[in-house]
Amino acid sequence: MKKQLYNALLISGLLAGCAKEQTPAPGSAASAGTPVTITAAVDADTRSSLGGDGRSVSWSKGDKIAVYSQVDHADGASIAVNDGYQMEFTLDEASAGNASGQFGGTLIYYDKEAELTAPSYTLHAYYPFSAANAKNKKFAVAGTLPAVQACDMKGTYDLSAYDFLVAEAKGVKSSDASFGFTFKRVFAMMQFQITNATGESFSVRKVEMSAAGKALAGNFTIQVHRMLNVVDGSTGTGQDGQPLFSPGSESVAVSVEQGLLGNGATGTVRAMFNRWEDLKNTDLTVTVTTNKGTFTKVLNTGERDFSLKDNYLLAVNVDQLTPLSTDPVDNYVESSMTLVNAANAAIPNAGGSFCMEGNISITSNVSIRGDFTVTGRYTVNGTPTEALNVCFASNHANSAGKTMVFRDLIIRPLATTTSNRYIVRANNTKADIESITFENCIIEYPTDGYAEQEHVLALHNSGYVIKNLTIKNCIVRNFKAGLINYAGATEAAQANIGTIRLTNNTIYADEATTAEYFRFCGGQVEMRNNTFYNYASAEGGALISVTAGNVACSQNIFHAPTSTLLFGSAAPALYSAQNNCLFNTAVAAGDAEGTTDPQFTSPTTDFTPRNQSVIDAEQGDMRWL
Repeated sequence: MKKQLYNALLISGLLAGCAKEQTPAPGSAASAGTPVTITAAVDADTRSSLGGDGRSVSWSKGDKIAVYSQVDHADGASIAVNDGYQMEFTLDEASAGNASGQFGGTLIYYDKEAELTAPSYTLHAYYPFSAANAKNKKFAVAGTLPAVQACDMKGTYDLSAYDFLVAEAKGVKSSDASFGFTFKRVFAMMQFQITNATGESFSVRKVEMSAAGKALAGNFTIQVHRMLNVVDGSTGTGQDGQPLFSPGSESVAVSVEQGLLGNGATGTVRAMFNRWEDLKNTDLTVTVTTNKGTFTKVLNTGERDFSLKDNYLLAVNVDQLTPLSTDPVDNYVESSMTLVNAANAAIPNAGGSFCMEGNISITSNVSIRGDFTVTGRYTVNGTPTEALNVCFASNHANSAGKTMVFRDLIIRPLATTTSNRYIVRANNTKADIESITFENCIIEYPTDGYAEQEHVLALHNSGYVIKNLTIKNCIVRNFKAGLINYAGATEAAQANIGTIRLTNNTIYADEATTAEYFRFCGGQVEMRNNTFYNYASAEGGALISVTAGNVACSQNIFHAPTSTLLFGSAAPALYSAQNNCLFNTAVAAGDAEGTTDPQFTSPTTDFTPRNQSVIDAEQGDMRWL
């Protein structure tokens, strides 16, 4: 049996790397004996943020850690508390942005502690907390270091899906109201410092590091109660405290956002990798993919022991680009169900991982009852070649909390009737879907003989919504009504709308089109580095409708065929617009109309701007720059 001695316990979490290069965070454990009451109100925004120096780390809103406890005593062997299972602690919101964070939760102590001689507790912790480890004890914690990562070259680096930290606290007493953890990073960060020496500007799209036969990333297990035993200048001996990958990925690939580099400029792309793999005398292949070609270099590691530090800097001087290959790239994901050239196909409502090859039509609406990941089999020079015609419907209680990802696809609504003229439709909805992501897709409407168009992402119904939406690196073309519709959601549903991000997209019509293209009514909307062409607002209306929440527009190109308002008469508190290129476009009623022509190379086929001021301001879809 156990007993709960505290309803709230303060943990001061101090992020400090074990490498000399790692910048120690200021501060230390909170003073012992301080009574604390914490209300754990948590949202889905969970991450650790990297400081501007590229090394220091701060906690972020919603961060959680897991804690295992054992009681040590003079009478015999240590005793596992809480049957050896983890306990959950959540960051106090007041600690967000700080290197030293206070975490609150319920810590369970041994109920027969009074019968022990000289009892004290040893606590082991890891970050980030994972509910999937609920049945795993401290010697079998499982995690994933993704082989495919992302980095914004000019923004804040988000470590949430890549970092893994461990810590230990000894000698804790049940009378203590607070104590301290000093976390150590299990994996290492490689900072690729890329210099453009080609004589012309390019945009970095991807950076990949690979080593044959070496596990640089993948699924792993770790014994969090074993210390890493990393000492500066030595190799360490605690092998059982290191992650075990089975089998692991031989490469780590980083998808890069905001990767524009002018000639002579330098930018940094960051990736996390498994530093415990023996990489001595190993050939590391570094490949930089840009919009104008690729650069590859093979580096031998010599006698370097990567386990000694958790932060490395690798200079990559890109001086000559090899033209991009026109060979198809196979994007098949292992264990995915593959559909090939099917005009009358079906996929299960329960979800799963699916790979599309050829032209696929899913003829019955798919009721969302599980997580979906749908990928196009092949791309050529990054461009999708596989087509999917489909309508997903949010109409079942099992859609609660589910996620959907569409990648490397030409994706269209089925559009044979008015009920399936959507890609995702919330109808007769019974739960909130957590998130939908479109990445590197061509999103379009089928041509000729199909149902009259409606917004193809209809994301609310009956008081429920799709909470988060991301559309990035996509081509969106020829929608007459518009793309996104949240308008009409109830006030309660609006409160559940989280984050909507549209970044690095090209959105255009072959012929001048009038539309209320986006209808927003809640959440935080970020529209950055998008290129809009040939869309105008209706008289008295706006291209972007917003009645609640906030829309932030920055570094976009809005090239309208006729006089257009972005936000019309919307309340100024609901939107902001900064550093946009406006042509025939004003931000709001009464504002001056912009006259900056981006001078597209060939609209509808090549949106590369030739106006140097637009290029210098890094406006529009960065893939054209």
